[in-house]
Amino acid sequence: CYGANDRGLTWTMDVASRKLSSRVGSLRRSSYSSSTTSLRRSSLSSRDVHAIQAALLRQRPVSNHTVIVLVALLPWLSYFLLYSIHTCQGVFGETLSSLLFRWPFGLRLLPPLFDSIAWKIVAVFLSVQLLLHEVLPRDTVAIVNGGTGDPAYKETNGLACTIVICLAYVLGATLKFYRPDLVYQHFAGIIGCLSAIGIAGLFLLYTKYHFGETHSVETIYEFFFGVELAPRVLEIEVKHFMRSRISMGLYALFTISSLYYSHSTTKIMHPSVALVGAAHLFYIICWQWCEDVHLNGIDEKVANLGFARVWLDLVLYPVIYTAPVAIVVMEKKHITPIFALLFCAAVIVSTVFTYISARQRLNFRLHKGNVKVGGHDPYFIMAKFRAEGGDTAANLLLGSGYWGMMRHPSYTFDLVAHCSFSFLGGWSGPFGHSPLIVLVLYYLIRISFDEMRCLAKYGASWGQHCARVTYKLVPGLY
Repeated sequence: CYGANDRGLTWTMDVASRKLSSRVGSLRRSSYSSSTTSLRRSSLSSRDVHAIQAALLRQRPVSNHTVIVLVALLPWLSYFLLYSIHTCQGVFGETLSSLLFRWPFGLRLLPPLFDSIAWKIVAVFLSVQLLLHEVLPRDTVAIVNGGTGDPAYKETNGLACTIVICLAYVLGATLKFYRPDLVYQHFAGIIGCLSAIGIAGLFLLYTKYHFGETHSVETIYEFFFGVELAPRVLEIEVKHFMRSRISMGLYALFTISSLYYSHSTTKIMHPSVALVGAAHLFYIICWQWCEDVHLNGIDEKVANLGFARVWLDLVLYPVIYTAPVAIVVMEKKHITPIFALLFCAAVIVSTVFTYISARQRLNFRLHKGNVKVGGHDPYFIMAKFRAEGGDTAANLLLGSGYWGMMRHPSYTFDLVAHCSFSFLGGWSGPFGHSPLIVLVLYYLIRISFDEMRCLAKYGASWGQHCARVTYKLVPGLY
């Protein structure tokens, strides 16, 4: 991801990271051990560490050439997955023959933009979500500002919104206001509508920046990654609303609509189909129940609102999340109920542990380290860093519990859940499992960015933490 001019810096960063990790293994076990001890034992001086941190903070995670490729590739990748899953059932030969030998060839990937029913669905869906966001009761959740700072507070009602909109959809289908499989039948058109809405929204946002004085977008890099952390429209945080209400809400409605479609076409509900629907709905409910975990995540605190975030939330994530359900519903041969039950149990267990591990660290930071982890006093490092205003701040790096086994346990458990989702569909061809492949690659790239950001932010303290917690994703393997 780096340009040719940045290879020397990348090599220096890798060497520094290895030295920092290897030299601090003999540190005393105190949770508040200072990084200066490790610096005296390391061949890297304090000045070297600060120089590396400053260079990394100036360094962009990807080059402009890579950004141009991503801007061009991301829409076609999303549409390819959508077309392969919903038109060709993920079959390799049929997908390629359709794209290579049928007119208009590659343009067949484009979703229908003039599906009037899809536009009506999207309009009603967004209107109802905005209404529920305003009228439903809200819970107050704590947002950690730093390891030693006082938390801020936000009000959320994502779980209530999801439950109400799902019940409203079922009620409308039961009263025969519309076909119960409406969302499933017009899903490709819905994705096309959301694509157009996302591009139009970005255009309006950047037009506002152009005529305003607060922000400006001048490069392709700023267009892709964004320049504003938390833009608001009508006092609504756009970034979180897209993922919590639109992506996850559409995910829930598609799952319910798919179950209706399966029942209407087969006249029975196959046990594997029912288990797939239950597993996905459980995943969605857990996501919304732990909305405060996501509000405390890196995406909300670090990632700006740009083309990447808009496209992921409105297009690619809905396609990836719904792909396993679509494969199972379209398949005429399902896996045996016993295997479906085992994979469903794996989804439930891994999803539960995803949020148990995430909440373990969140509670630890909310209590500023004054809490038991696994019944014992936790091991942690107080890592100092330079805040945006120039003041010195500190964060607590937890090295106990799940966070003592690997540095990214939430990613590990979430990947296990999505692997189980993919296996629930059996072997539907390589393209049928392409969403899982895309998700694995995304997490690996994200881990690399997270590690680089932490090294730039915490310096020697991060090397000390890596010496304590040696594995990133899978204990004993990676």
